[in-house]
Amino acid sequence: MDAANAAIRKYFADDMSDLIDCMDFGFHSCTARAFLMYSSAEETMKSYIQQDVDAISKCISNLDSRLDKQRFLEYNNSAFMIPKKFEFQGHRGDETKAVISDDNIHEEMELRFRQLCKRLTALKTESEEVWKTLETAEKSLSDMINVKDYDCRDRKSVV
Repeated sequence: MDAANAAIRKYFADDMSDLIDCMDFGFHSCTARAFLMYSSAEETMKSYIQQDVDAISKCISNLDSRLDKQRFLEYNNSAFMIPKKFEFQGHRGDETKAVISDDNIHEEMELRFRQLCKRLTALKTESEEVWKTLETAEKSLSDMINVKDYDCRDRKSVV
């Protein structure tokens, strides 16, 4: 009985500690290396994300709609050039440089000219009113587009 009690006592006092040491040999070292690798990966991702944020910030600071418009017009200047002035070209062999009319046609043309001037004045007034409305709408749209709703630091919920 003493021998059995001594063997059990030795098992629990000495052998159990050795068995546990054998079972977890390298466990803490492997676990620590895994956590260090995870931490290193997170730091690397953080660095890459910061580089991306810096690149995006640089792109944002380089945005210039007027310069982009100017470059676009320069690169496509043939499509946006002011065309040549219209010149009177008579019929082949015709040496007339101006149009001449008789009095009846001239009076009718004068009447038509005055009507066109009145209509043109009305259209200019209407155009100016529409322009003012467009400017107001553009300002409202610009205010809606430029709302500073891009800062997410205050948002607590994460999807």
